[in-house]
Amino acid sequence: MGSNHEYSEDLYTTLGFMEYLTDSPEEETLYSILNYDEAGVLLGNNEPYDALNHDFLDAKNLDYSRRLTGGSVFMCRPEDIHFAVSVPLNAASGMGEFFEESIAECIVASLEESGLDSDRLSIRKDDRSVRYNNLPISGSSNQRANGRILYAGFISGDDWDGDVLDEITSLRAGERTVIDNLPSISDLGASTKETVEHLERNFDSAGFQNIEFSQENNAQVENLAEKYSSIDWLENPIEASGGERYRGFCPIMKEDLNSS
Repeated sequence: MGSNHEYSEDLYTTLGFMEYLTDSPEEETLYSILNYDEAGVLLGNNEPYDALNHDFLDAKNLDYSRRLTGGSVFMCRPEDIHFAVSVPLNAASGMGEFFEESIAECIVASLEESGLDSDRLSIRKDDRSVRYNNLPISGSSNQRANGRILYAGFISGDDWDGDVLDEITSLRAGERTVIDNLPSISDLGASTKETVEHLERNFDSAGFQNIEFSQENNAQVENLAEKYSSIDWLENPIEASGGERYRGFCPIMKEDLNSS
């Protein structure tokens, strides 16, 4: 998706590239459209290691790691649109505010340009989501790092497999019903390729600088990627948390379960 990249982007390399975006001395807001070559699974930075069903993941040959940003278990799929945005702390009025006023506005504009009904689209600042019929079609997580805020997000390209997600992690009561009803670009008759093009153009128009994984940053990214494939990184949360945000499938909030 997005621009053609010269290098393989497996789960660990993509995580290393996102951390690379936080190391930049640039004063500009940076973004990249991320490519996952294969599906993989991510813990949030605060989640316990045992939130994942490791036997299932190993049996299915699914790579898994812990991401730098927060939230709960998420599955990265090649059919979805994935993006990262890195903004200097002094350029953002707040994590939620920057998401709402800048990133989410670009996502909404891109979905509208792809043909989605604008009256059905909405933004939630508290959980960093863009919603269609009040269910998340796009979600983001964030983390402060190296004087910047990193946002890692997605736009759903296709239906989610509730059976697989229920094997990967323990879904909450009512969560499977919500997963079965989550909106996606393909379900709504839009083109993923065109939506990527709209998103890149809207990020560019917002003044974001596009950074890609390339020959120039390959060595630094690969060095960072080593951490994300290590068992020490996977087994140890940055901060332990037992909160509601750190349970179940990441885009789905407690309020979504109560309304299902």
